Amino acid sequence: MSRTLQEKIKRYNKQTRTYILILLFSLCVTAVIAIVIGNETDEYLTDEINQKIINNAENNANKIEKKLNHMTGLVDAIVANVVSDYDPHEMAGSAKDEKVREFVDREGILLENCLKKTVYAHSLYIVMNPDLTEYPVETWFKRDEKGNIQELFVDPGKKKTDFANEESESMQYYFKARDKKDVGVWTGIYYDDDINENVMSYSRAIYINGQFVGVAGADILATETDYLIRHIKLYKNGTAAMFDAEYAYAISPEMDEESSEALSEAMKQKAKNGSGLFTYTAQGRSYVVGYARMDNGGAVAIVQPEAEAYAPASNAMAIVLSIASMVGMLIFIFMYIYMQHFIKREEFLERENRQKDILLAYESRRARVGEMVGNVAHQWKQPLHTINLILANLIDSYRYDEFDEETLQNSVRKVKDITAKMSETISDFSSFMKPVGGTTLDFNLVECIDAALALMEEDLAKNRVEVIMKDREEVFVHGLPNEMRHALFNVLDNARDSVVESRKSNRSIRINIECKEGDVYLRVADNGAGVPEYLKDKVFEPYFTTKTGEGTGLGLYIAKNVIETRMGGKISLEDAADGACCLIILKEQTNIIHKSR
Repeated sequence: MSRTLQEKIKRYNKQTRTYILILLFSLCVTAVIAIVIGNETDEYLTDEINQKIINNAENNANKIEKKLNHMTGLVDAIVANVVSDYDPHEMAGSAKDEKVREFVDREGILLENCLKKTVYAHSLYIVMNPDLTEYPVETWFKRDEKGNIQELFVDPGKKKTDFANEESESMQYYFKARDKKDVGVWTGIYYDDDINENVMSYSRAIYINGQFVGVAGADILATETDYLIRHIKLYKNGTAAMFDAEYAYAISPEMDEESSEALSEAMKQKAKNGSGLFTYTAQGRSYVVGYARMDNGGAVAIVQPEAEAYAPASNAMAIVLSIASMVGMLIFIFMYIYMQHFIKREEFLERENRQKDILLAYESRRARVGEMVGNVAHQWKQPLHTINLILANLIDSYRYDEFDEETLQNSVRKVKDITAKMSETISDFSSFMKPVGGTTLDFNLVECIDAALALMEEDLAKNRVEVIMKDREEVFVHGLPNEMRHALFNVLDNARDSVVESRKSNRSIRINIECKEGDVYLRVADNGAGVPEYLKDKVFEPYFTTKTGEGTGLGLYIAKNVIETRMGGKISLEDAADGACCLIILKEQTNIIHKSR
């Protein structure tokens, strides 16, 4: 794979990671916005909906209570009037039935007048205790369909039969009131066969000196009650109900018996005094109930399907999520556009740095060219001198008639051997001067070291520097062999300078290769003066040199750049027993078959 393609893949992966991070950041911001605002909105709307349900229950309870209070006040006034007018002593004696009848007729005038003045009651009545007379005595006035007031006459025999059945639903207005001495009672809706209507009654017992005299009361048509309850629901599928003081039954025109009983049981368990709200489950559905107690002890309940009641909160949450998603998308787009500038700038800087690295590499090489040209010239001096001697011997052989084919062949063979050696020297120099970069491949690290040493062989010999490399087993690494050769040349050159400057008589460079856990450890140690601790990191910086008036300060910088940036390895300086040691760590290519050299 070419280096250009590798850099493109690396740059693509980096940009992909950047975009993924931007996307994740945008999603996180979206999630935070949705959670914070969504929770606040949901909580606020839920509280508002709950309060709306409770307020609606309270308002409608007040409206119903206003009508019912009128009824209770009217009945209480009738009872007070009866207590004031009724004289137990006058009603005694053999003619008591007639006297009671006359008393009831007088009170009937009061009922008729009261019924004319109210619009809420359908009928008013006074029913005397049948134990006081032979036959039940009562007075009953009702309003007909046209609004006219009519007196209702009931067959005494039938009425006597009704009084004999205390469990009869149509007689609860009497018996429930009888059992509640000091307070009035409300009945549920029942069919009154005397007036042929479904009604709800409020009645109150009449006690005089502890004696039960009878009851007075008023009827409201069930249709009127239905109308009141039907019109207090909040939502389409909601309903409402009205309860007595003990929540024993629910008056609801839209509830079946099972639902009514379930609601009644829920009210008994969860409803408290005043007003409030609770949820309950019936027939597999969840409902929210807002209720309000009335002064008469009853209660009004508004029942809504929970999903429908809190639909505005759910819709608001969906809107918040949509807005949060849009905000997240805008953040992503903004950051994407914003990051494009930095990505392009980074690519520009990478190209610029790459060009600088190439220039630095060439600058470092040019700094070594003169020295290597001198080495080449020195290495060629002896071979050229030898070739001249061979040519001179050929001429002498010709002059002295000693020239023959064997002499010519021997001379030609010697010249070929010498020029081959010279050509090898030029090849090493040419390889070193090849452009930076190229295709990455697996190469033998030992051969790379030998190539670098060959370039400085003459100089090492001239300065009496011994290179010791005991283990020469093939070790393969992956990368750019020409750049690696350049890096190793710089490291070896630096080691040579160190031992030469130390002016020791015993000068040596020791090279050791060790493979361990998939890594190659290459150590180049010298017995020079060493490097002070505070300079170990600085020697790899560009243009830093310890040589006074000499050196470019680029050798080890180029080596670090090649080994760490190009080869993915590590380079550092260590202390050695009698000098310094440069440690290079590279990844070993273990899938290559090694051959002992």
